[in-house]
Amino acid sequence: MAQRGTFRADGGGVVDLTEDQPLDGSYEKADGMGLFWSMKPGKKGVRWFAPPGSSDRPAYDVRLVVKAEGKPSARRTVTRVGMGKGVRHRRLRVEKDDLHGELYLPPPGAQAAAPVLLFGGSEGGDTQWSRAALLASRGHPALSLCYFRCPGRPGHLEGIELEYFARAAEFLLGQEGVEDRKLVVAGSSRGSEAAQLLAQHRPGLVEDAVAFASSNHVAPALPDAGADAWTRDGEPVPQDWIPLDDVRGTVLGVAGGDDRLWDATYLSEPLAKRHRLLTYEKAGHFVSGPPYLPEAKAGWRYGGTRAANAAAKADAWPEVLKLVRE
Repeated sequence: MAQRGTFRADGGGVVDLTEDQPLDGSYEKADGMGLFWSMKPGKKGVRWFAPPGSSDRPAYDVRLVVKAEGKPSARRTVTRVGMGKGVRHRRLRVEKDDLHGELYLPPPGAQAAAPVLLFGGSEGGDTQWSRAALLASRGHPALSLCYFRCPGRPGHLEGIELEYFARAAEFLLGQEGVEDRKLVVAGSSRGSEAAQLLAQHRPGLVEDAVAFASSNHVAPALPDAGADAWTRDGEPVPQDWIPLDDVRGTVLGVAGGDDRLWDATYLSEPLAKRHRLLTYEKAGHFVSGPPYLPEAKAGWRYGGTRAANAAAKADAWPEVLKLVRE
């Protein structure tokens, strides 16, 4: 991935990225991390940014080169570390653990913080491991859970039992050193439905929920829209609004006002009325996760712009951290 920006230095030869607007480049307004979130893939046809490295070592190098009058004048390589020193990692597999995911525990002796269970949306697979590693680095025991499209689990988003998520939550709470009984679930896109359902129906297990690219309405299965996505106690979860009256803590929704995959603002109205909703007018569907990572190409299907999505994440992520710390 590569990116560039052109700036005019002041009389002392200084460029301050937090104050200086680029004359040319991939982003328009002054932004200290603009060169990071605006990076684009070097290969054609690549839309998504996948953190380099592995779930054992989520880290990658970024090479910075400063040129003056077309000639390199300074170089620096920085390593972006996604997992702090001492964080413990364990892979979970269905055949052994009855769960599929990646478990990250803070270093021994770290101050106890709320455990966080994370899962993605209609993309399936285990997509949240880098976020789990990052949270564990901040003291939160974290589990990135795959609930479909992984070995031992269904191949499609259909008939996914809420008990599977509850089992993962109980597993996380049962880990050594997990003293805080306040458990937070964080789901993205279609996973936002599961997060809210867990907070509503399992208040003794789940306290708070984060719903990224939120929808409070249960949608059909994928790809078979005639089937049900979720089950509870062996019965389909109705395709209706999710009541939030039994939630023990807070549901925090994060929605893009220009989300074109679904009308996130309308579908998240119950969160604004009963809990808390952050809406970003010009952002699209890609509003989940930590900021300052290369933004995916938004496009007509998902809405928003890369700049708006980046700004939404920069604003929302500190609010997410505040919720899990309270």
